[in-house]
Amino acid sequence: MGADRRSPATITDIPDIQLNHNKKEIQALSSFNYFMEKYPRRVLWLQHHYRCNDKIIGFTCREVYGGRIKPVQACSSIKLDKIPSDYRGYYLSSDKPVVFIDVDGREAGNRNSSKYNIREAEKVADVVRELEDMNISMHEIGIITTFRAQRQKLLKQLKENRNRHSLEINTVDSYQGREKDVIIYSVVGTRDFEFIEDVNRLNVAFTRARKKLIVIGNAEAITRVSPNGLLSKYSDYSKENDGYFTERRIKEPEPKSLTIRVR
Repeated sequence: MGADRRSPATITDIPDIQLNHNKKEIQALSSFNYFMEKYPRRVLWLQHHYRCNDKIIGFTCREVYGGRIKPVQACSSIKLDKIPSDYRGYYLSSDKPVVFIDVDGREAGNRNSSKYNIREAEKVADVVRELEDMNISMHEIGIITTFRAQRQKLLKQLKENRNRHSLEINTVDSYQGREKDVIIYSVVGTRDFEFIEDVNRLNVAFTRARKKLIVIGNAEAITRVSPNGLLSKYSDYSKENDGYFTERRIKEPEPKSLTIRVR
């Protein structure tokens, strides 16, 4: 068992804000959750996880599944091994599977429209270029956001990338059941986190990553508006694992033996 923490069905022809208002009603229609709650003693939980890095699944195991699921020992070796092992301190290093990048972006869009965040879209594009510089294939990278308007901003930011057609940029619900070696998640929100902080959707987004999860958002806004939410807990978790970066700390001194293109 673990499917109760998947994203609920999405009605795609209504705006994000309307979907937000109807979220509880949509979730209430889930027959899966209905039977799970009605017959809790008949629920059998999966006990072991095999698919992604132990630090990635370790977060959702602790915060979403209450420790009921454990990664097997082999999960610790699922790493982005194309990044040199001596590349310490840098946010793409193979020893940093969980990363949070704090950017000073601001949510835009009115109450009746989908939300977007230009600064986050710019930073996502920067990260994609850095990954490409390290010979990470675009097929291995996935970009996820909660809002369709942000998806359009991301597509615009990456339109000049010659390999953009191999890069999958989509909303959380479209990624359910999928996986990529690297997932970049754009938070977007800085004012209202009710829709963004949906535990099921965040769980889906975070667990799409096999080797590295990079969350990009405004840490100050997250901790101020949603201090007890899953995103704030992920920010703290990234600090526990030396994976928290501000824009000023995104680049640290690199080994002299490596030459990396700097933008």
